Amino acid sequence: NLPTIRMMANLPIQDGKGSIVYTKNDIVKKDKLEIFLNICKGPEIIYMDENKLDISTILAGSMPGFISHLSKEYIKFGTDNGLSKEESLQLYISSLEGSASMMKTHSLNDIIHRVSSPGGVTAEGIKYLEDNNINEKIKKSLEISFQKIKRLKD
Repeated sequence: NLPTIRMMANLPIQDGKGSIVYTKNDIVKKDKLEIFLNICKGPEIIYMDENKLDISTILAGSMPGFISHLSKEYIKFGTDNGLSKEESLQLYISSLEGSASMMKTHSLNDIIHRVSSPGGVTAEGIKYLEDNNINEKIKKSLEISFQKIKRLKD
């Protein structure tokens, strides 16, 4: 057995954001771990047990791709309805960053409740998503990705 640190970094670390998820075996000495942590300075560094690293890969490593894929439709909706690409992108990114910030201090259900007036435009859109099982499709895409990780390890 050799000292081993496994890690998954996501793309936003190139901008000093995002996260690095890592695990290590018991052979890794404190001084070597400190070297690793110093090299990884900048983004959020999260330790996970080995058995959680694969699922962390989906939630951290793949997430920028999933978010970007879904984001294309929101941005395109803006441009299809009269906004310039820059305007649509600016509105979308500022809303995404604001939502991410709120998620640190508010529950997801609280945010949904606060933005969704009964019978309002957000409530109508969310009802459509729920009626068309969008959550199940998102869950399935995550499960497919997770199964791919397992196959790659075999």
